[in-house]
Amino acid sequence: MSEVFIARKPFKGSSAKEIPLDGQEMVSLTLFNDSNSEVTFKAGVFEFTVAANDAFDERIDPFTKLEITAASGSYRGYCRIRA
Repeated sequence: MSEVFIARKPFKGSSAKEIPLDGQEMVSLTLFNDSNSEVTFKAGVFEFTVAANDAFDERIDPFTKLEITAASGSYRGYCRIRA
């Protein structure tokens, strides 16, 4: 039987900021970079840079803190928790 995930905590922005997760443990992150510049995020201990006009959609180590550490253009996304 495959795992079931639920989308939570949608976010959007155009600059660096912390995304409030209210202490919930997330296990997946989807981020769409709608800009012509890179977006860098840190989810728990996992840090990654999403290229311009690209997307990130992966299961990663569980995290309770999400921060957009560098951005100068529009991005949007959401997290997922286990059902």
